[in-house]
Amino acid sequence: MTAYAETFGLTGRPFRLEPDPDLFFDCRAQREALARLTDALARSVSFNVLTGRAGVGKTILARLIETRLQRPNLPILHFRADNVDAIAQARIHRGPGHKLLIIIDEAQRLATAKLEQLAALSEITGVRILLLGRPDLVDRLRASQSNIARKSVRDALELKPLGSDEIVPYVHHRMRLAGWRGERILSRSGCDALFLASSGIPRRLGRVCARALALAAIDGHRLIDAPLIEQAVLDTMKPAGHGLHSDLHALQVRVDQLQDTLETRHGGAMGHAGREAALDIEAAQRLLRWLSRMQEEQGRRY
Repeated sequence: MTAYAETFGLTGRPFRLEPDPDLFFDCRAQREALARLTDALARSVSFNVLTGRAGVGKTILARLIETRLQRPNLPILHFRADNVDAIAQARIHRGPGHKLLIIIDEAQRLATAKLEQLAALSEITGVRILLLGRPDLVDRLRASQSNIARKSVRDALELKPLGSDEIVPYVHHRMRLAGWRGERILSRSGCDALFLASSGIPRRLGRVCARALALAAIDGHRLIDAPLIEQAVLDTMKPAGHGLHSDLHALQVRVDQLQDTLETRHGGAMGHAGREAALDIEAAQRLLRWLSRMQEEQGRRY
């Protein structure tokens, strides 16, 4: 049990990293990707691609797809890229009307020849392939000699991080699964700082949150604010010397990207995606101001 379990009334670890479908948080990006992939596989689309940054939740999404689609006439095989040769040794007995789904995790690690073999495998009647990988997987597929691999790029899905407005619901969701019964765990500044520190990536968010909870328990706090998040980030960084400078640069890049999104979509009615971008910009700009102050203080200190 964690050191902060007693302070927050927890019965388990809220931010464990294993891809357990029971931990699924119904955020916008996950919901959309799950619906689209489930639909594509149900329609017998034979070669499917899902990309996303490390820690964004691709594997847990694949586990949910397995849970939804698993049935006697649709066996599902799930491999990591470094074990993909095991497909050839797998003995799958498919009777009439039986199909097969093969999921490959970390597919960006595969050589081009392996990707082309998987594309060819998807041409076998009843066999469906789902590749999970980081964004550079798309470039690998686009450069392939396989028509199937190249065509898959057009319909490839990218799993997006959490939006700034989903940080608090995500943290509360995970905490409640672990037995927490409180009403609020993050201050406004803590939420903004956590969004910056994690970029909305659940794995990063969990790592920082776990450390912040430990620090809060040590100090007797029940509400996590920006200074606690800042200290948690410094504690989890290796090496821990250039955190504020790199965070400022990364955040400024993120703000620029969000501004571009907002300007692109701001024609007449802003639309849902535009409102999401506006919320993220507002949170990021607050953090830019806060981080700039912290950097100035750090400079005076040293």
